[in-house]
Amino acid sequence: KCIVLDEPTAMLDPSGRKEVLKTVRELRHRMKNSLQMMANLIRARGYEVESLTEAQSGMMDAANRLLSLTATLDGPVQASPEKVSLLQVIRHIRQYTLQTLVNSTGNITIQVSGQDVEVRPDCADSIALVVNELLQNALKHAFPSGAAGTVWIELQSGRPASRITVRDNGVGLQKDQTRSGGIGLELVYTIVRDRLMGECDLESGPDGTRVTFDFIEA
Repeated sequence: KCIVLDEPTAMLDPSGRKEVLKTVRELRHRMKNSLQMMANLIRARGYEVESLTEAQSGMMDAANRLLSLTATLDGPVQASPEKVSLLQVIRHIRQYTLQTLVNSTGNITIQVSGQDVEVRPDCADSIALVVNELLQNALKHAFPSGAAGTVWIELQSGRPASRITVRDNGVGLQKDQTRSGGIGLELVYTIVRDRLMGECDLESGPDGTRVTFDFIEA
C-alpha cells in the first residue's frame, strides 16, 4: 500500500491530512462503482454486436458515458467541498457531446437552461449518466437523414424532489423504441429508480419526444 502526498498536503496538520485521505477514498469508491457499471454495460452491448457498424456505435456509446462521468470531476463544477453544481455538469456534457459528434450534429442545437441544484458527487454521477443517455437517444432517433432540430435540457429545482427534462422537436420515437428494452433506456429507468429514488416519464409523438425524471438527494 502506497500513498503519495505532495508537499502542500504533507505540510497539513494531522486532521487536515485525514480529511484529504477521506476525500481520496470517497473519490476512489465513486470511480470504482462507475467503472464497474461501465464494464457491465460494455459487456452487455458486446453480446448484441453483429456487425462492424454496431461495434463502432457501441464504442462511441461507451466513450460518451465515460465523458459524462468526467464532467462531474472538472474543477468548475465543484460548488463546495461536498457539493457539485448540476447545471455546470450538464453544460459540460453538452460541450463534450458537440465535440465528439460535431460531424453529425451540425444542424442540431443543444440548449441548457434552468435553476442550478447542488448535489453530492455520487448523485451527480448518476444524473450525468441519465442525461447523457437521453441526449444520445435524441441525437440518434429524433433527426434522421441530417434533419435540423433542437434538444432542450431543462433543470428545475424543487423540494423534496428536483426535476430534469430532456426534449426535442424531432420526428418522435417508434413504439418499440419507447420501451425500456434497449440498453440506453433500460439504464435510464434503472438509475432513476434505484439510485436517484425518482420516477421517469416518457412522451413521444410526431412533434418530438419529452423525457422527464425527478430525483431526490437523500
